[in-house]
Amino acid sequence: MYTDAKKAYLSTKANTSVHDASPHRLIALMLDACLENLAVAKGAMARSDVPGKARAIKKSLDCIVNLQACLDYERGGEIAPKLDDLYNFCTNRLALANASNDASMIDQVYIVMAEIKAGWAQIEVVNAHD
Repeated sequence: MYTDAKKAYLSTKANTSVHDASPHRLIALMLDACLENLAVAKGAMARSDVPGKARAIKKSLDCIVNLQACLDYERGGEIAPKLDDLYNFCTNRLALANASNDASMIDQVYIVMAEIKAGWAQIEVVNAHD
């Protein structure tokens, strides 16, 4: 299941212009948007802002689902199924965090997504030197 990264990112309603971005940059922007919304969700949770928490978690979930839809199993080798598993873990944790109002679950997802972002940034560095 492979989706156009530009379309997936636009559906998250992020504020950054994506029309001239490369597919690699679009994934990086989705990762950024996810991390930003996780921080917003945690802040809203701390303030007992239930609607704000729900909106931010939904935006984070949208980013993760779109990242998952962009996985390319043909070219992704053994990494694609591993990322799929991580994305499933994250979506499950966010659903539980929302239902139970547990900020530690948001932290768990943040750590995973930050690691994915760091790995994705390394791919860009490697490709820039090729």
